[in-house]
Amino acid sequence: REELADDTARSVLDAYASSIYKPRLEKLGYRRREGDASTTIALRARLAEFLSLTVRDAGVRKELARQGRAALGLDGTGTIDLSRADSDLLRSALRVTVQEDGARAFEAVQKEFAVNRDTAQRYALLAALGATRDRTLAEKARDFGLDPSVQIGEIYNLYDAQMNEPENRAAMWQWLLAHYEAYRTRLPAFRRGNMPKT
Repeated sequence: REELADDTARSVLDAYASSIYKPRLEKLGYRRREGDASTTIALRARLAEFLSLTVRDAGVRKELARQGRAALGLDGTGTIDLSRADSDLLRSALRVTVQEDGARAFEAVQKEFAVNRDTAQRYALLAALGATRDRTLAEKARDFGLDPSVQIGEIYNLYDAQMNEPENRAAMWQWLLAHYEAYRTRLPAFRRGNMPKT
């Protein structure tokens, strides 16, 4: 998408994608419904992620940010409760919220990560940190991935989200060159084998 089309073409493609897939997401809704089949649950999550983070549809992002702010206590409640967001869309909702709300959302995510012991939620929290497009916060997120509080099996979520944002890739590459060994030694063995040796 980034390599084969310029900004003008991408905007046309994104609008076309939204015209096809957004009505389907809105029909499914932004919350799991009683009796939803597993395929429906998976489709909802994939559409929400694609439309909010790849196409960056404003309407979809607005709804996910609403859920994310509620989950992080940024909507006036002042308390963090991740169950306020749909569990299937939590990962996308938190990523969008960090992108939209910047430092206050980033800090809330870090605060929750420090005390949260739910595996799926920890993955979503790390992905949210990695998804920031703010240069200062992105550098902070990359460094945080090397912190011992992030388990070896978890760090992929942070760096994968970081690389999924085109705005982050050049800085991520430079960071990787400077921190290669520290990064490599924190990877699980099965991922480390895919890394070139220095």
